[in-house]
Amino acid sequence: MWTHKGWGGRFVASSVGAKERLRGYAGWCNAVEGNTTFYAIPARETVETWAQQTGSGFRFVVKVPKVVTHERRLVGVEREMRAFLDAIEPLGERAVLWTQLPGSFGPSDVEALGRFLRRLPADRRRAVEVRHPGFFTDAGSTALLEGALAGAGAEWVPFDTTVFFQRPPTSEAEEDAWGKKPRLPRRTHALTDQPIVRYLGRDSISETVDGWQPWTEIVAEWLREGRTPTVFLHTPDNNEAPALARQFHDEVRTLVPDLDALPEPEPIEPATLF
Repeated sequence: MWTHKGWGGRFVASSVGAKERLRGYAGWCNAVEGNTTFYAIPARETVETWAQQTGSGFRFVVKVPKVVTHERRLVGVEREMRAFLDAIEPLGERAVLWTQLPGSFGPSDVEALGRFLRRLPADRRRAVEVRHPGFFTDAGSTALLEGALAGAGAEWVPFDTTVFFQRPPTSEAEEDAWGKKPRLPRRTHALTDQPIVRYLGRDSISETVDGWQPWTEIVAEWLREGRTPTVFLHTPDNNEAPALARQFHDEVRTLVPDLDALPEPEPIEPATLF
């Protein structure tokens, strides 16, 4: 996301090359979703540059490749996982392994998920996002999944789209997201000391902000309990996402005043002729 074209000249200097823009993004936010790893395993040298551009407290929530999660459904993936883990090794303990599963991966697949999670390196944080409705609507399936995750020290990542689906889309970006994003109940229960939340708002900033209000209270309570949550804020086009993330953080700080401030962004110099 740090190369998002809508951020050039606003959140990240346009003069900065694509390979260096993570440094600018890290001035706005202290965590990032590593979505590109879902499509291809990056070169280790590339990941080394990610580590160099960010501070020791910056978190990477890196998605496990789709060949592992969607194509092979966590079975017979030893070679692919070795390559993936070797590639992201430069991130060290800052990396969280994010296993996002397809909507067809249901309660009958939980045993395979448990085996997969238990085989991951013990020193790697792991988190799982599921999209099968049964995990959210059937108490037995919920308990089954929570048990498998707890047994492996893994977090359940909720993707809250409830606000987004409250009314039909009104723009091209919303129309696109309408057909792609999961429509599931909101989940607010954390399993570990590092909860992860993904939230999708609307094009409307006011609707997006109004919709995240329940999360400010939940995140504040997690902080009071000694947890260190990571929250990702999205809109259909993501053009305002860094500023919205900082606004959310500021709102949580009003509830938990001793929460550390986010870093100060690097100044964006206006374009000139000389």
